[in-house]
Amino acid sequence: MKKISALLLVMSMLLFVGCSVVNKPDNKTTTATTTAASNTTTQKEKSKLCGEWTTEFELLDTHELLTLILDLNEDGTAEYKYGYYLSEVTESFKGTWSEKDGKLFLNLCGGPFYMGEETPADELYELDCVYRFEFEETGLSLKYDEGGVLVYGSEGREIFLKPAE
Repeated sequence: MKKISALLLVMSMLLFVGCSVVNKPDNKTTTATTTAASNTTTQKEKSKLCGEWTTEFELLDTHELLTLILDLNEDGTAEYKYGYYLSEVTESFKGTWSEKDGKLFLNLCGGPFYMGEETPADELYELDCVYRFEFEETGLSLKYDEGGVLVYGSEGREIFLKPAE
C-alpha cells in the first residue's frame, strides 16, 4: 500500500509540474504562438499591398503626364513600368519588394523597354528605393524616403496609386 501511495504521489507531482510549465506565460509555446500571430498581421499588411497599382504622374518641368504601373506579387516579386500617358511603356523593371514598419522596399533592375525584346545588358540599371506608405480610402500613398526614385523629379512629392481596374 505504501508503494502505491508513493507512486501516486510521484505521478501527481510530475503531472502538476508538467501542467505548470505549459501554462507559464513565458513558455516557448506561448512565445511561438505570439510570434506566429505577429507574422500573420505582417502577412495581412503585405497581402493588402499585393496587386497592381497605377497612377498618372505629372512631370513638374515639362508638365507631361506619365502612367506608372507597380505590380506587387504575394511571392515578393515586383514589376514596375512607366511611359508617357496613353502611350507605350518607356522603361520596365523587375525584382523584389518587401515591407517593414510602414516602409516599402523595392529592389528592381531594368531599363528602356523594347517591345518583344529584352533590354540589352549594357542598358540595364538597378533601382533600389524606399518609400513610406499609407493606405488611404481610395488607394495607396507613397512618400519618398531614401535611395532611387520611381520617377525622376519626384523626390519630396507624394505618389498616389489606385488599384488597377
